[in-house]
Amino acid sequence: MLIRPLDENGDILPVSDINQLATGANAVAEVIDLRLNFFYGEWWEDPELGFRIPEFLVNNARGGDIELLSKYISSYISNSPEVKAVTDVQAAFNNHEMTFFCTVLTRDGKTDTVEVNINGGLL
Repeated sequence: MLIRPLDENGDILPVSDINQLATGANAVAEVIDLRLNFFYGEWWEDPELGFRIPEFLVNNARGGDIELLSKYISSYISNSPEVKAVTDVQAAFNNHEMTFFCTVLTRDGKTDTVEVNINGGLL
């Protein structure tokens, strides 16, 4: 898989050469980041696309139970292209912001760590 790299703000960077594209586990991590930050209803052409968190999971997280939300995010990541498994899941919730860490095993046998911050806009 080849994908354009992202900067620290999650913006897609321009490239002038195929060698500048992200590959392997790095490309898979970029795709996961893009999928998790493309919010449900955000695209005007198809508002049914995108990542959304069901209200009952938000309420559980606000109540201190983030296990279901962690499993939901892990499942969403598992359905990303080239992802074989999601392991070593860790999550923390603080003041309407959730930080989620996991290790992703790609179909080619490589691993990468993924960190996701979900802000108060979704929670």
